[in-house]
Amino acid sequence: EVFTKALSMCNTDLSVHMNMAELQAAKGDRNKALEIVETVSEKRGQMSTENQQRLDTLSRRIRSM
Repeated sequence: EVFTKALSMCNTDLSVHMNMAELQAAKGDRNKALEIVETVSEKRGQMSTENQQRLDTLSRRIRSM
């Protein structure tokens, strides 16, 4: 719930969204994590190279769950 509020408050901060995806993956909710990753991927061009790499790693990990 805290992360959901953070998402609504920091809608443009993509790292918050990636943190939420990581949390959902850790909880075992692959579908929700994947949904978030796909949403963040649409804004990939707005991310630093470091965050793009983080997103790629996260995406691979979730897809292999």
